[in-house]
Amino acid sequence: MGDIKVIDWNGDGQINSDDQFRYGFSSTPRAVFALNSSFYYKGWDLSLSFQGQAGAYNYDDRFSVLGITDQSNTFTARAKDRWTVTNPNGTMPRADAWQPGDTTFFLYDATFIRLKNMELGYSLPASLISKIGLTNLRVYASGFNLLTWGKEIKWSDPEISGGSYYYPQQRTLSIGVNVKF
Repeated sequence: MGDIKVIDWNGDGQINSDDQFRYGFSSTPRAVFALNSSFYYKGWDLSLSFQGQAGAYNYDDRFSVLGITDQSNTFTARAKDRWTVTNPNGTMPRADAWQPGDTTFFLYDATFIRLKNMELGYSLPASLISKIGLTNLRVYASGFNLLTWGKEIKWSDPEISGGSYYYPQQRTLSIGVNVKF
């Protein structure tokens, strides 16, 4: 109870290697896209850069693990709704469940959109800054790897295929001033 159930794919009444099949997608995306845009209004400027992918599937061999003997960290999304005696309708297998090899159960749609870069700035009017000998004074705030919206993979970076144990992409926030004399 609480184990992954394997389908008799070819219908011969036995579950064996004849039930294996090639899945129609891989971790290589069928589409990779990006969108860059800039807006200007009365001294304000905003630039946005989005990136993403579609048509890729990642098998997460680390997300599947829960309750094994090597004491690996696990994901709360994996543990939260697992099968237990008190939760027999859980959507995840029990802790330390029998895994019949790679199945499509832990194969996830890796479609995502990421706000890769955003910068918001304000250039002070020339009438103000010319009095102190400047030709331009711009203050800004920027961010890198700000948000990721994943279709299915919410616990890690959907751009990384394979296991989820890796050093994640860094989110960087900056503030600055551009000054021209």
